[in-house]
Amino acid sequence: MPCTQCQKTQRSCRYVADGETGSVSDASDADIPDRVPKRHCAPPNHDDGSLLDAHSQASTALLEDYGLRIERLERILLEKNSPFTERSSGCRSQRPVASALTMRGLTVKGGSRTRFFGPSSVRVLVNLFDEAKDFMFSGGDSSEILHSFLLIHKIHKAMQEEHRKATSPIAVFVDSMTPIQKRMADVLPSKAACDHLVQFYMDESETLYRVLHIPSFMSQYKQYWEGNQQPDYFLPQLLSILCIGYRLFKAGKGQFHNDREGIHMPTACALVRAWLDSLRGKQLVEFSSLQTEVLALMAQRVLNTQNHEAWQHLGLLVRMAMTMGLHRDPSEFSHKILPFWAEQRRKLWTTILELDIHLSMQCNLPSCIREGDFTCKPPRNLNDDELFPNMIELPQSKPIEVDTDSRIQVFAAITLITRFKAVDLVNRIDTLQEYQQILDIGNELEQALEDIRYVLPQGHVDNVTEARRLWMTRIILDMNCRRPLLALYRPFALSSADAPQQIMTGKQMVPPTGQVQMIDFQADPSLMTNAEPYMLAADMQNSLWGDFGIWDTEFWNPFMTNQTPV
Repeated sequence: MPCTQCQKTQRSCRYVADGETGSVSDASDADIPDRVPKRHCAPPNHDDGSLLDAHSQASTALLEDYGLRIERLERILLEKNSPFTERSSGCRSQRPVASALTMRGLTVKGGSRTRFFGPSSVRVLVNLFDEAKDFMFSGGDSSEILHSFLLIHKIHKAMQEEHRKATSPIAVFVDSMTPIQKRMADVLPSKAACDHLVQFYMDESETLYRVLHIPSFMSQYKQYWEGNQQPDYFLPQLLSILCIGYRLFKAGKGQFHNDREGIHMPTACALVRAWLDSLRGKQLVEFSSLQTEVLALMAQRVLNTQNHEAWQHLGLLVRMAMTMGLHRDPSEFSHKILPFWAEQRRKLWTTILELDIHLSMQCNLPSCIREGDFTCKPPRNLNDDELFPNMIELPQSKPIEVDTDSRIQVFAAITLITRFKAVDLVNRIDTLQEYQQILDIGNELEQALEDIRYVLPQGHVDNVTEARRLWMTRIILDMNCRRPLLALYRPFALSSADAPQQIMTGKQMVPPTGQVQMIDFQADPSLMTNAEPYMLAADMQNSLWGDFGIWDTEFWNPFMTNQTPV
């Protein structure tokens, strides 16, 4: 049967069924090949249905693929716009939502002068109290209140000026043309005072922050007082140690009777910095120079607690250590490093990592070092008197249960990677899509806290000195893990009602009794400095541990803002 068009034109139809005769229309504009039949309709005279089935299956698969793509797109959009999302497995996941007011703050003055503040800053903590914040910044409407504010402002300015004078070095020593070594020797206190301060430093600071080989330094120290010439780096190291020990000992007018029994910390720090700035060429990559840089940073830290300045200086120190290859394990180098120096490099690098983590958390800024940036192994659990410069092989590391000079640092090094991950999460907390990463790192840190109780079980010790040493070891290790844990949980516990129960009510975040608790240890008050644990925290601005962040608002803020009813 010809088609309608061919019937109208009275031409022979070229589209005739098979078996019918008929010439192809010669009126066609061009001879074109047979058209490919459309997908949804079978071609004429299709004998079997296999081709139809194939087309149907292809269409179904294509539609399913489009459907899956649309479903994935919808899921992504829902996750971005809602804290809740339903997974195919049926369990609900949450996108972490924490207010920026609980994590960071920025002050802007003059349009271009800005300063960033982390969660441990009062400027961030005050954001949690709207009425108090409004009162502080508005000053109130009452003239009486305004007068009080102006008076407080004057007092604050006067205190700032007094602090500036107290932390200024003595010009006669700093600006003198006398050789630097002579000026450093002139500011040294008496030998008796030096003995006390050096011993305090060795007992309290050379635990977590291992910088020196104690027997080697004490040998140089003894020879110096006997009148023997010592290397140029000895006096800068000694002055830095005395500053740290002086701050720890809390020396003041009531304890030292004259200037020869104390040390003027600003002058000592300025002289050490002047000596370091005078180094040139190969002196800059000497191991002793790096040791002095670390000690100078710690001494400056206890003198001036400006976190941002210390964080900036630490960045230079980290890069100095990397140019010396401390971030790579000594066993990787073709030029064999003596076992003694290899172990000293591991200790010093671990100390730099500890300082990096601490200052990064205090400033709420990224750490200079990330996971994967270093391969240096942790130091061994050995006493310093087991190591000597000419040794051929290192002794086997003692079990972590055995107390040694390096025990605290060795245990802390076990959790270094986990704590670096915590710092990284805190600084990119806005981009997280779920709580699981936070909970995983939190679980690892909580497990480390449990390990401390296993490694250092509580028990009665007759020797008071040994008992206090064990007590302080527990505190240092506990705080070392607890601080990053609190920094990780705090933004959600303070601002997000939908945070998991592990964050909101975990024993590491909120004390069960609702009271301020320092640690979960029952210690004899006679072992505590100042007799009471809360005094350690209250006096944090006058102690070495406060200056290094062991007793600081990073630990106390969550407790003060998350107390539960008794």
